Amino acid sequence: MSSARTAIEKNIIEKPVLKSTKIRIRGKWWRLEIKQLAPVKREGSWVPLYGLCNYETRVVTLNPQFDMGATLLHEITHACQPDLDEVTVEEIEDAHINAKKALEKLIAK
Repeated sequence: MSSARTAIEKNIIEKPVLKSTKIRIRGKWWRLEIKQLAPVKREGSWVPLYGLCNYETRVVTLNPQFDMGATLLHEITHACQPDLDEVTVEEIEDAHINAKKALEKLIAK
């Protein structure tokens, strides 16, 4: 097991859940949690965790220190399409955010 995976698992276990609810993703119930997530070490550098998607337990976790709307889109994309690589998920997240901003400007006109 890699050290990054161990650090992520440690985050899941040690940090208290601030809020949670149930959501349906592709016909299955998942738990959506808000909780503080500590940084993890990846490729020699400490990086923040904005959120997590755990397929085995069907839990999406959002870190309230960051934009939870963008993180929710990102993690839900992982939950819906677990085969997608991180770059593709980030591109989808960016497309959603840009489209939402454009719609908001359009409505405001």
